[in-house]
Amino acid sequence: MKWTLAICTSLVLTLAIMQGCMGGGRTPTAVENPVVTRQTIEGVGACQGVFVHEGSVWMYGDDKDRGVIKRLEWSGPDVPDGPHLVDVGEKYKLKLYRDYSVKQQPDMKLPSEPIPHPTGLTHHDDYGTFIGNTVDQKGTIFHITWWGFKQSGSLDTWIQNVIEDDLAKNGTRPEFVRWNGRWLIATADYGDAGNALRLYDPEKLKKAKKTSDPGVLVAEFQCGPFVQSMHWIDEENTLVLAQNQVAGLRYRLTLLKFGEGDTPPRVERMIDLGYPEDELEGFAILEPGWHKLNKVESRSHCV
Repeated sequence: MKWTLAICTSLVLTLAIMQGCMGGGRTPTAVENPVVTRQTIEGVGACQGVFVHEGSVWMYGDDKDRGVIKRLEWSGPDVPDGPHLVDVGEKYKLKLYRDYSVKQQPDMKLPSEPIPHPTGLTHHDDYGTFIGNTVDQKGTIFHITWWGFKQSGSLDTWIQNVIEDDLAKNGTRPEFVRWNGRWLIATADYGDAGNALRLYDPEKLKKAKKTSDPGVLVAEFQCGPFVQSMHWIDEENTLVLAQNQVAGLRYRLTLLKFGEGDTPPRVERMIDLGYPEDELEGFAILEPGWHKLNKVESRSHCV
């Protein structure tokens, strides 16, 4: 299977990495240059990740310390001018204009820019939408009503709860996964040692003040360094970690296979890209065979 990746510079890549990858070890496989096309996406600032939902591609980032989300459409691979993302002119600010309170925590007052540096966006129809925010190496998870935020164009009245991810080391990056017969929220650390992949109960998380509250943490596993974001491939029961090979530089993708029951996920394959050499921030599958990588720049691009 081919993968196309999107980066902020947007990069569309082809990686022949799924077939024959079962049973792979922890030694990274080198892929020199899988870039098919490169594209600049305006208005996302320092892009932090990508989220594919409702048939659209949502790129989120930090635009001068203001969190933003931009909706794009995927052209598909068979177009005359080559595969690319189409800017449909929709941009959403992660901003409060009027209501500064939180439904689950009415005594909490928030600044007008409560999510200045979004580091994770994930949705499940039964549990809602969760956005991660990381500032000064501290992670916070926001539970929001997606349709209300999207319809109104602001966070006013749509923030349901704010949870301090006090178990995290250097930020939070939530992503829904399926493990042991349950939908859970995964997040992981960004650091050079002692990193962990943690799985949270979304029902408990929705009502918690901290991830260390009783019952929120379901499981915890060791994982590799410098995890920027994650992407769940449900049909493969696989979680892809978008990582840096060293702090802030070079691209690594780690495929974690989730098995039956409560067995820990295992590393199926690690892939180190020789190009580009800057900072990978996100990864997503746009459609079977096509993947998107995100990287940070003052403007956003796709690989």
